[in-house]
Amino acid sequence: MNTQPNSLLFCHHCGRLPTEDVRLKRCVRCSVTLYCGRECQKADWPTHNGEMHHTVVDRLTELGYTVASSFTRLVQDWADTHAWSLAAMAKASIIAQRDQESMLTPPAIFVFEMETRKESLSNPALAFFVDHVGIMPLNTYLHDFGLDTAAYSNWHRAQPLREKQLKRYKNDPDFIGVYPATFLVDRIITIITFYPLFRYSPAELRFMDGPGAVIKNLGDLYALGGRMIALGLPLRALDTSRPNAVVPGTLEKNTKGLWVWKPLFKDWSTYTPGARIDFDLAVTHELESGLPPQTLTEIIRVV
Repeated sequence: MNTQPNSLLFCHHCGRLPTEDVRLKRCVRCSVTLYCGRECQKADWPTHNGEMHHTVVDRLTELGYTVASSFTRLVQDWADTHAWSLAAMAKASIIAQRDQESMLTPPAIFVFEMETRKESLSNPALAFFVDHVGIMPLNTYLHDFGLDTAAYSNWHRAQPLREKQLKRYKNDPDFIGVYPATFLVDRIITIITFYPLFRYSPAELRFMDGPGAVIKNLGDLYALGGRMIALGLPLRALDTSRPNAVVPGTLEKNTKGLWVWKPLFKDWSTYTPGARIDFDLAVTHELESGLPPQTLTEIIRVV
């Protein structure tokens, strides 16, 4: 590009300014550079790809990483560690904003935007916290946000996981499909996973019925999941036949140096308040439904 407009908003390749007819689109990989269309982005790609490589490398270096694969591995470990809480947050958001089947037709993707905890990078449970969530059309993620090799490659790499989830739930009469979720860390695209969707049970319909029930009850489920992630307390089921009967736990290293999950207690009814003040506040402070955590986690089917 030979000239650069005075405006901060312009196409990075041709210099075109935004108008009522021209909407500039941001490169999804770097979240900074703007283009007026795909033709300009394609033309600028060889140059911008090199610029982005250095940008991503610089960001990872600032975060304390020298190898990109170790960063991706930590994101995956964190997402696996908090799988139930993340799926619960996504499910609550989806139900509150739209009919859940609209995640499937046309396909949409759930987006977690996270921030790093530089002081806690060694523990997968404490490596990140969720800063913002959103839903966008899958086509937008893969196409309209720009020619982004990371988005496409992540999508294709995740397909075996999608097939695994479809196979896992195919005989469940309430199963209606899986939807993708992606994780952006400091604007760096990382991994894609897939969460299941199920038809509502009578108990779920009652849970969401009544004035403000969706906002209060689902809001509390979302808040509970987010707070457990923030505290580094993964929610997991002790009994695989009751996947929603989850309890919080911590990650601790065993004698072999591997991280293992240890429950804080085996049943919510056995927990005595006062053992962990931060946990006590997380499960009681500003929850609007008045429902205990055990009820919140067991009514809505998450996995």
